[in-house]
Amino acid sequence: MSESTNVSKTLFLEARNFGDAIIKNTLISQYGMGHPTEQIDIWSKRQFVDIFSGNSHIHKFYTSGFPIAGLKSWNLIDLIKKIWVLRNECYDLAIDTVGDFRERFLLWLIHPKRIVSIEREQGNPFNKLIRRGLSFLVEPVTIPKDVVNVYAQLACLLEYLGCQKRTSEANDPIVHQKPQIIGIHPFASQECRLWDWKKWDELYQFLLEKGHSVHFFCSPKEREILEHYIKIRGNSKIVAGNLQEFLKALQCVDLLVCLDSFAVHASYSLGVRSIMLNGANDFHIWQTPLSQVVTGACDCDYWPCYNKPRCEDYRCIRNIDVESVTKFL
Repeated sequence: MSESTNVSKTLFLEARNFGDAIIKNTLISQYGMGHPTEQIDIWSKRQFVDIFSGNSHIHKFYTSGFPIAGLKSWNLIDLIKKIWVLRNECYDLAIDTVGDFRERFLLWLIHPKRIVSIEREQGNPFNKLIRRGLSFLVEPVTIPKDVVNVYAQLACLLEYLGCQKRTSEANDPIVHQKPQIIGIHPFASQECRLWDWKKWDELYQFLLEKGHSVHFFCSPKEREILEHYIKIRGNSKIVAGNLQEFLKALQCVDLLVCLDSFAVHASYSLGVRSIMLNGANDFHIWQTPLSQVVTGACDCDYWPCYNKPRCEDYRCIRNIDVESVTKFL
């Protein structure tokens, strides 16, 4: 652990996807509880405002586009202007949780006194998801190659930054109480992550027969797709609002069944247990401390392909049967 340092202004950067933003928001809450007197700011994408707006530990929210995870969403002039604004804030500490040279370079341009950044050892599978480099610009927090899970890695970072560990290990057994309200989020951003709709419907009928109330979650644009494949009946409803409405409704369920998507991280941030149906990703990286993982046994030579499939049948997700899910209920 580093020596305790009095830091007055701290900046977090989140330039990637919805799931990453939810993970970052949880981390900021944990960091803020350990450093209640600091001014904590976040620099992120505009579309993540609903994720960070409810975090009482965040003082200011700065937005811009980034040349990361979606090249169409950024403008060079706007980015330079925002860097200049942030440089004038004179941050004492900037925290990078990715370990990618792009995040490190952006934070370096702001000229904080310290940049603390995760540095995973050679051989850590997370390194396949990023572009390493520019470690000489940062104060590295070394993550051993066998510490694979992202939540375990962030726990190491929090410990380095002087915060008490607040999360359980991802592999700890979960004590189950019979859930009454089951949430289902059947959507993901890529086809290779999707489960067969007939299986979703079979799972839904099983839950109704067991007397559960079922809440389906989707975006307004996805509602028509959901209603095309699933006939909503019994003690059920569809939640198809904005992100704030999704998070509010998610707090009311006892268990969420979902895919490898932002929803599994949203459920963890709210303390809701989950069952994650995993396909092409290495679930050891993304499993939350409150999730059980169901993965299809397959003989694919490319697994895990980290959702960049070279196959056409996506057998890793399609091989999951309903019984593999219901055994965790």
